[in-house]
Amino acid sequence: MDLKDDHLAETVQSVKGINPEAIVVSKSGDITDNETIDNLIKLTVTKFGRLDYAVNSAGIIGKQKEITQLSLDDYDFVESVNARAIWLCERAQIAQMLTQEPLPTQ
Repeated sequence: MDLKDDHLAETVQSVKGINPEAIVVSKSGDITDNETIDNLIKLTVTKFGRLDYAVNSAGIIGKQKEITQLSLDDYDFVESVNARAIWLCERAQIAQMLTQEPLPTQ
């Protein structure tokens, strides 16, 4: 298990510590990769039958350098996680939600 998986396991345990009955689906992967995101949506729908809510909170700081020393690759990596990945998740989540019948109102 690598460091990412360790952090993921800690997060799952934290959620379970708050609510032992919570059902948690966790999967590590490259959040900037469209196929990874599509697979996460499929995994969620397989487990729960539908997707109704989403919280997209991925974000990184990146390398701590003076702006004049920061490479374009470093900048692009931060933006790919902090902006592109969130957009990719939202796009896939909304596409899934649009295929579903609305939840009944009370």
